[in-house]
Amino acid sequence: MSSIKNFAAVWIGLMALTLYVILYYTVGYFQSKFVADWFVLLTTSFMSAATAPVAYRIIKRGITRGSDQFMLSYFLIVSFLLIQRIWLIILAQMGRPPEWAESIIPGFIATMIAIGAGYGMSSSLNEPAELPRREIIIMSVAAGISGVVAGMAIGVFILSGFVLPS
Repeated sequence: MSSIKNFAAVWIGLMALTLYVILYYTVGYFQSKFVADWFVLLTTSFMSAATAPVAYRIIKRGITRGSDQFMLSYFLIVSFLLIQRIWLIILAQMGRPPEWAESIIPGFIATMIAIGAGYGMSSSLNEPAELPRREIIIMSVAAGISGVVAGMAIGVFILSGFVLPS
């Protein structure tokens, strides 16, 4: 347990889960799902944008190490999760039309996420990953901004009493 308390990301994740459970029991399923969808959309947007320069550099110079393959896999997974969230939010706003909900797109997106994950699992991570300090700072700032924006969105959502049509 002592090693877990040193990881801020673990504590932030546990806090986000706890806040989601509180939100769920406070405002109900539809509102809490709405907030969770937008939270994921914001965080995946920032993380996809933050890792895009790394992915571009890897694609440009070629994959030379297992860590390159793993970072490219991370970018692919986050980008496809972003696409999935956009799709789900559009479906929810349009009332989930059956011809859209049962189209090829949800399965295609799920398959692309699985391919990205499989690509990352097949990478060998025996050597240390090289990330320039600038890219680490960009990723950290993006994660922080996404948390702040999501927190403000959740606060406005709760304070305004916004209710989704059911």
